[in-house]
Amino acid sequence: MVIFALIYLVLGFFMDQMAIIALTVPVTLPVVEALGFDPIWFGVIVILLAEIGLITPPLGLNAFVVSRAAGIRVETVFMGSVPFIIAMLIVTTLIFVFPDLSLFLTTSVN
Repeated sequence: MVIFALIYLVLGFFMDQMAIIALTVPVTLPVVEALGFDPIWFGVIVILLAEIGLITPPLGLNAFVVSRAAGIRVETVFMGSVPFIIAMLIVTTLIFVFPDLSLFLTTSVN
């Protein structure tokens, strides 16, 4: 799963989130299910990693949008997004270590 996470993180640096999901999930989801992981947990991880990619260089699309809308340099936006990247990586690590965090609401409804 760590290898999948690294692949999604690197893909997020260069591709749009919807393209990543559309191209990779049909291939990776059966493998994840065969390994015994919950598909909802996997979906949460994929979304988190793809979102991290949207705010990191070299192709952080959200950073370019904010830069244009605010009229500031994109380098400044990338530097300002570093605390958010760190926070999202911490959350992703916590969900990896404690998968029940992402499954809490789905199990409490039943």
